[in-house]
Amino acid sequence: MVAHLLQRVTGDIIILYRNPNDPELGYSAYNIPHRIQASAYYHVNYGAQKQWQTTVGLIYQAKSGSPYSIYYYGDVNEDGANGNDLFFIPTDAQIDKMQFEETNFSANALTKTVFGDNFTAPKLTADMQRAMMKHWIGNDSYMKNHRGEFYKRYADNLAFEHHFDVHFAQKYSFKVGGQINSLELSFDIINAGNMLNKNWGHTYGDGFGVYYSPVNYQRNGRYQFTGGYATRNYSDYYSRWRGQLGLRYTF
Repeated sequence: MVAHLLQRVTGDIIILYRNPNDPELGYSAYNIPHRIQASAYYHVNYGAQKQWQTTVGLIYQAKSGSPYSIYYYGDVNEDGANGNDLFFIPTDAQIDKMQFEETNFSANALTKTVFGDNFTAPKLTADMQRAMMKHWIGNDSYMKNHRGEFYKRYADNLAFEHHFDVHFAQKYSFKVGGQINSLELSFDIINAGNMLNKNWGHTYGDGFGVYYSPVNYQRNGRYQFTGGYATRNYSDYYSRWRGQLGLRYTF
């Protein structure tokens, strides 16, 4: 028996997608297509026997953000599993035919973009949700070019990331039994750019595939689109600068 994904995109359109027994070639959850790494270190040796060494280093890393997919939140194909149905990217004409369920209004980044920073309303109507979804899809670099298609698995990547680390180390070398031993104290500032400016060094993912579910399926062919989770924001916690102290003995 072949199982198909049945998507209720509109009231009169049925779309079948994927044969799970014949999976197609797709992007990996670990797909980071671009990565740049560079480092520079400066060493100074001094003392009567050049036994002291001070090191200063700068490390730069840049990479594509984590790959991601967009799913529906809910059980669109009614197989008993929530949040595993890939999002179908509707055209504006298909959005006009979709049935949206009214919900309470709550301001977020998308509502502010579409309706204005100071806009407020008691309810998020069906027409408002349609306008928001059209704007969201029309301004997304991947979705605007794939209207009328399913969102491919890990088809796009989060924002490109730039990170700087700074390394300081002080080493003292000495002889023990004719062998050179050394003791090194180091201090690293990880993501130093964020220490200088809170808008620098943002981290959008951990390098593994992630997914977003901004479209809620409410059953019986009805949806909700509040704009929540529609913006792929950076991780506040992992974007913070950190200090790391180290001690190393070499013999």
